[in-house]
Amino acid sequence: ALGNIALEKLTPVHIQALINDKRKSISERTGKPLSARTVKGIQRTLHTALEIAVGYDFVHRNAATPKERKVGTETSAAPTAAQFLQVSEARALLASAAEEPLYYALFATILSLGMRLGEALALTWEDIDFAARRLTSGQLSSE
Repeated sequence: ALGNIALEKLTPVHIQALINDKRKSISERTGKPLSARTVKGIQRTLHTALEIAVGYDFVHRNAATPKERKVGTETSAAPTAAQFLQVSEARALLASAAEEPLYYALFATILSLGMRLGEALALTWEDIDFAARRLTSGQLSSE
């Protein structure tokens, strides 16, 4: 739930985690999983509420609106060079995360597939096809 997060601290990762949670939720009325239509309705309602908050200057951006990335367009900020871990640094990260299985799984996934943190945190069990040994997340696909 989002109730314990201050409005100005709300991020797209929080929104995606809520939507992922709703996709797994069971309806109290029917005892069945929430339909895709219901989850989409929740997402639309949240988006609309946050648009109103933007209009009243409660927040500066709508966390339920994904940022569009336009390829080949100039930005006002100078681009920064990507920074990558050396193999020894990646090994050290995994070694330090080994005591916490969830962190180890998270960092191993990020490092082996080159995912962003938000992409990895947004993964659901439905994104994994164990039989085909395939992981799909948005436009990311790995065999």
